[in-house]
Amino acid sequence: RGQGWIVQFRHLGRMKDGMAGHHICQLFKSKAIPRMLYTADIVLAPQQKRRKGEAPKRSQVSRRLTSIQQQVAILISGAMSTSATDILNIHATLLPMELEIERHRHRAAVRLSTLPHTHSIAPRVEAAAWNTRRTRHLSPLHDLMCAYQLKPKHIEKKKAVRYKSSWDPDLVIVIAENKEEALKLLEKDDSDIRCFVDGSGYKGGVGAALVIYRNGREKGVLCFRLGADNDHEVYKGKCVSLLLALH
Repeated sequence: RGQGWIVQFRHLGRMKDGMAGHHICQLFKSKAIPRMLYTADIVLAPQQKRRKGEAPKRSQVSRRLTSIQQQVAILISGAMSTSATDILNIHATLLPMELEIERHRHRAAVRLSTLPHTHSIAPRVEAAAWNTRRTRHLSPLHDLMCAYQLKPKHIEKKKAVRYKSSWDPDLVIVIAENKEEALKLLEKDDSDIRCFVDGSGYKGGVGAALVIYRNGREKGVLCFRLGADNDHEVYKGKCVSLLLALH
């Protein structure tokens, strides 16, 4: 699976008309790594529990993934193929593959620990977290709970909000077709409080803004800058503007 990504990145990273290194890095982090480490909490789980003071053993899969990431780091940084892997990871702003695997496994363990009690896997997760002395025939659940010492019973869980299919919100949504119609709707509105929000990109950045009016007078302005447009989208800025309105 990873070798296929290497071939695609080599096509994209041509010296003449290819993508820049930071774009390949962003694509590798957002697309390739999640695909390569899919089900890493199960596939990369050890079969035996490590003893105290024993160094972690690198599996064959981990070594192959490290080799794949090394080739991608060479494409990103433009370094020589004989460069050390740790130096390549630093220049390409990539985590070492062992830490990347641990990050994905820890995230999977946290997600399992936050499952509600009504979930069918929740009792098995709690049983695996309780039995931490098991040394043989470790299942992926035992390994995750023992490795990170998570206690699902001590973690706060939020209930999912569910509505019936016949539920109809009380919000009234009106979308004007043009600017003139929007101004007419605004003149007819006699609300005491009005909020105007928007999120957009400007000069290489993405941000959100809010202006609140009370009885026709401006009462406050809120602005929030998310960051560069390489890391954030305009859609995210619009969502943040709605959060500012709720604030």
